[in-house]
Amino acid sequence: MRRFYTAILFFMSILAYGQMDTTMLSDVDLWAVQVQGSEGALNLQLDSSMQVGYFRLSESISAELPIYVKSYGPSAVATFSVRGTGAQHTEVLWNGMSVNSPMLGLFDLNLVSPSAFDQIDFIYGGASLPSGVSSFGGALNLSNEPRSSEHFQLRLLQVLGSYKTNHTEFDLSASNGAIFWRTKLLWDYSLNDFEYTNPRLTDSPTFVNEHAEVNQNQWIQEAGVRLNSNNTVMARLWLQQSNRQIPGLMSIYPNTSAMDQSTQNDVQQRVQAEWTSSGESMESQVRAGFSSWAINFDEDESVAQTWQGQWRTQFSLDSLTEVETLLQYIQEQGDVEAYPNGESKRSRYAAALSVNRRWEYLRGEFHAKQERIQGDWAPFQYQLGIKATYGAKKQWGTRFRTATQVRYPTLNDLFWGVDGQLNLSPEKSFQNEISQELEFNIVAATMESRITGFTNHVENYILWLPQSDLTWRATNIDLVEILGAEVDLSGTMPIFAGKLNVGTSYSYTQSRDQQGHQLIFIPLHQARLHSSYSLRKFTFSLNFVFQGSVYTDRENEFYMPWYQTADLRCSYKWYWGKHQVAAFVQSANVTDVHYQTIPLRPMPGRTFQIGAQWRLNVQ
Repeated sequence: MRRFYTAILFFMSILAYGQMDTTMLSDVDLWAVQVQGSEGALNLQLDSSMQVGYFRLSESISAELPIYVKSYGPSAVATFSVRGTGAQHTEVLWNGMSVNSPMLGLFDLNLVSPSAFDQIDFIYGGASLPSGVSSFGGALNLSNEPRSSEHFQLRLLQVLGSYKTNHTEFDLSASNGAIFWRTKLLWDYSLNDFEYTNPRLTDSPTFVNEHAEVNQNQWIQEAGVRLNSNNTVMARLWLQQSNRQIPGLMSIYPNTSAMDQSTQNDVQQRVQAEWTSSGESMESQVRAGFSSWAINFDEDESVAQTWQGQWRTQFSLDSLTEVETLLQYIQEQGDVEAYPNGESKRSRYAAALSVNRRWEYLRGEFHAKQERIQGDWAPFQYQLGIKATYGAKKQWGTRFRTATQVRYPTLNDLFWGVDGQLNLSPEKSFQNEISQELEFNIVAATMESRITGFTNHVENYILWLPQSDLTWRATNIDLVEILGAEVDLSGTMPIFAGKLNVGTSYSYTQSRDQQGHQLIFIPLHQARLHSSYSLRKFTFSLNFVFQGSVYTDRENEFYMPWYQTADLRCSYKWYWGKHQVAAFVQSANVTDVHYQTIPLRPMPGRTFQIGAQWRLNVQ
């Protein structure tokens, strides 16, 4: 811990700066440009209130997106799957660069607080190709956006909650118009000693969730300089340290053994440096990044590293046509005793192209990507997307996209075990999606509706299966067919002196192998409701999530029942000159539902949190 804070002081001291007279122009975020221009896929942005009231990324995105979060408990690993794909098929990016582990191909959502970022976007399937990744499910981008205008801003947040939960944030941002500086510090602690019932025992007795303490620290540092009117350099640092106790599984015996309990310590470091150059008709951005993971699980250590380099450009051929390009290099390395040689390395090269063209009632896009991995050329990948807008007020919209993507096995897929599985084939995805949109008014309400149908044909799907020697290995299971539909309805209307926002969605996802079995942890049915009412300085919100039952074995003989949760929240804001003070109280799982997302791993019942935030903003 002492090294962690020493590093903070050292980094802050070497980046101290003086005053300059030039003016800093707005920075160009080429990832944001690509997301906003992607008409062939759906782009979702989390409600800003979700970034404060929820302290884990898994909680905030599950309330907004049609996903299934697979969590081993509040103190353990949490991953998510989208539209019938696996957790390994969804990429998490930080400012446009992947932060998924090269060994697992996953990202742990429980290690991240959404309030650490300024914007969170999700983009489905093949629309992620221009970002340089091949994620069948999609890409979740966590971005930190520099505030370039002259300002000084200080924000403090303190939250207390059930099970000795303590969440603290310190956020300092300043700019003189030429140099930008921002420091974010986050501390999280929870004992997680909630009560749960064990239905495996007679009369379903109640137990206390023991050995589930979690302690996390995060530091995000940003510093940028405007060299001249067209060039900006930016450096970012993201350090994470967590110590987690993982409780044992629910047992058929009244007294569980301490041998079932585990401890995991994580240290993750990420560094980014970028240079952005902008002109009248072209923007160029060069990025370099490094990520490392050091994990100690019950004294078993594993280390992974990733080096990344990107060169992005965006330019206009004419007033209606935009072109984006990407050249990318990634070096991956994993070091763990389970690999035959103790470590493994892999190099990846990629080139991507994106073309967007607008007409009066039509917009078209074409994304393409070519990748070379360890000296082998990957199959060509592409997405074609079209959106037509029509009607007297252009209130109707029809979207269509078709895409082909390829995903190569992770380092663990290839090298885990005595001999590894070097003969694994890459997964191939063939996707189609069509949606119908309508904007309309009902009395004073402004409404938006969308109906979407999608298919995904995945060949050589990789699944970890038990072997005769009691070990687990990655295996290609030939074919998975995904068929689904989503219905979304949202609206805004004034009520009395306030404003009501309501959004609801339902999704149906069928994801089956060649034997007709639904893949594990893929619910057929999901539904969500998000509503908020703002009246003067008060905001009241309700979030409801329904998750259908999921199978837990490949033959569909065992399943976990459906469950629903509801969260309530009330917040109040008031202003005093340059000061803003906010307070909130909320209850998660207000109906006190006992549920699990993974067998024998209980989740908390009803919880309460209160919080206060103070912000000083000097322009």
